[in-house]
Amino acid sequence: RSEASRGGGPPSRAQLTRLAHFQKYIDYFTSIAYGPGKSRVSASYIRSLICAESSANPQARSNKGARGLSQIMPETGRIAARELHASGVDFEFVDERRLKHLRAEDLYDPAINILIASYLSATYLDQFLGRHDLVISAWNAGPGAVTAHGNRPPPYRETHQLMARVRGYMTYFNEGRDPGWQSATWTVPSDGGTGWHRVPALGSRD
Repeated sequence: RSEASRGGGPPSRAQLTRLAHFQKYIDYFTSIAYGPGKSRVSASYIRSLICAESSANPQARSNKGARGLSQIMPETGRIAARELHASGVDFEFVDERRLKHLRAEDLYDPAINILIASYLSATYLDQFLGRHDLVISAWNAGPGAVTAHGNRPPPYRETHQLMARVRGYMTYFNEGRDPGWQSATWTVPSDGGTGWHRVPALGSRD
């Protein structure tokens, strides 16, 4: 995970080479609208998440037990997989029977991992009104942590570092154009303390 630990810069040549193997899955699963909100997550976002979380290594495993390209925890994966199975959608590249009874090792399958990452990220985009900073916060710390901190990124250094990496990669994948990142002003803290980011209240859907 050493390559993924760098913040804000473009992906390495090795990351891009590995990522290319999964392009058909990224293109397909990000083309689908998920959940009641019918939200879609962008391909550049999923590419960026994969580079930030695993350096595009499908066999990556964190010391906390997160697995695969986007580093999904097994229990989170099982809950999402059951919801996807219950949707009745016949997904390409994935055997729906594996979604119904997802095993931890199934998260090493790139297609399953990217499907779940796309579904969860789209769900968070809908829940947090398109705020990418809150989507990443929910991904890293859980949506409960976001709501517990008043719909603001929680004051966890790891969460803010991940936001910086994903945003940097999104800028690269969008060829330097505005990556469509929606957030308030925030910075990665230097001392691990609180009170170092300024995020306005989440706006109304109306």
